[in-house]
Amino acid sequence: MTLSEESREFVDHLRLYLLTSGRNEAEVEEITEELEDHLLEAEQEGKSTEHITGKSPEKYMKELAGEMPLDKKQIAGWIQGFILGIVAFLLLGDALEGKLSYSLLELIGYPVIALLYLGAIILSFRYVSSKRPTKKKEFTFYAVISSGFMLLFMGLIFMDQMLSVPAVWTAGPTAEGVILVLSALTLVALAWKWKSFFLVFVALVYYVPPLLMEAAGVQTDTSLMVEAFLPLGLILLYIVIHTFMEKRKPTT
Repeated sequence: MTLSEESREFVDHLRLYLLTSGRNEAEVEEITEELEDHLLEAEQEGKSTEHITGKSPEKYMKELAGEMPLDKKQIAGWIQGFILGIVAFLLLGDALEGKLSYSLLELIGYPVIALLYLGAIILSFRYVSSKRPTKKKEFTFYAVISSGFMLLFMGLIFMDQMLSVPAVWTAGPTAEGVILVLSALTLVALAWKWKSFFLVFVALVYYVPPLLMEAAGVQTDTSLMVEAFLPLGLILLYIVIHTFMEKRKPTT
């Protein structure tokens, strides 16, 4: 017998809530596995999820998180990895365009926006896992946050250009090649560590189409249209396929 869809969804949300609350991943897996066993036993006896978790899933999650210590080392690792991933992503794009030149505003602004983005993602994950909105609202929620911070990155670039802030660091041809390779390797290494190649996929669909358009000599207006909509379309397709495959996975 396998867990019902309701119980499986609750376990997945609990795992996400605990992880984004800074709890140790190994301990979270152990607790969720024990909960799966209890839920399975309850379902075999004809009882609902509420018999184990109570009528307030959010309260149950908060109480469970309160009983577990924070894993500061894991939190620090995630923050470092996230910032490193964002920096590698941005450097890769600039290296491909041969524009590795940054002002003090950019050197400070990019990490700050990345940290704010990480905080927003963590809070959104905790909100979704505890409030359990509909899939449509959940997708809209993530899309708004991602779009908002993408606009912040674009706004920083625009502000830097409008103010004509002088560059404080510019890479030479050799440095550009080294940074290009290191950035690509960093994205692959992080994807392997996190067991998710989503960031690599985003980099491919975001940076490869413009290069292909330029190589094919496509007109500027057409190129801009492709650059604007193709990456978003492919990323949306990836999310839909990934969600579909996750739902098809057998539950225990």
